[in-house]
Amino acid sequence: MKKIAIADNGEPLVEIKKYCPGVLIRQYEKGGSSRIANLKVRKTVVKMLSQAQSFLPPGIHLMVRDAWRPVAVQRQLFLNWRNRIQRLNPDWSPEKVNKVASNYAVPLESKLPSGHLTGGAVDVTLCRNAKRRLPMKTKRLSFKEQTATNTYKKLPPKIAKNRKILYQAMSQAGFSNLPREWWHFSFGDWWWAKRTGAKKTHYDKIVN
Repeated sequence: MKKIAIADNGEPLVEIKKYCPGVLIRQYEKGGSSRIANLKVRKTVVKMLSQAQSFLPPGIHLMVRDAWRPVAVQRQLFLNWRNRIQRLNPDWSPEKVNKVASNYAVPLESKLPSGHLTGGAVDVTLCRNAKRRLPMKTKRLSFKEQTATNTYKKLPPKIAKNRKILYQAMSQAGFSNLPREWWHFSFGDWWWAKRTGAKKTHYDKIVN
């Protein structure tokens, strides 16, 4: 594996909704009311999100579902994936379960930090408005095929078209996609460096 230096340029985290008026942020339910998640990314990344929005067709909005994650959130996410995979595969060893779970959520023990811990990664989708998301997935495929980016030929035409629109807008803005997750894009983290051939990262994990 090529050596990639993990460095951090010191860019601050900023709130997406303050800098990206055209980009929507996911809503969540709490206490019986719907609230907008206070999602943050690095300063360069927020500019790139605005660019990605400008590349989308009229009437379509980028929606950010997840961005920078505190350490506690990353830890819980990995545990959730581990438990889910264990339920689906009760005969697997703990080692195999952990290995597969790490494909979907990087464990904190990893020497290579999750992009979400650095503030350089986002999980995104497309929508018409806050309550009308564009169809991006189908139940016709296996879980692995469902989440992969390059399964366009197996997807219904409408869904394939929507995913291509998202991929092209994000790529044009400078993001790199994680091939096994159509929704995950990043800039500046170790995984971005590996996919793009960069010799060092722009961001390291933010310990909070």
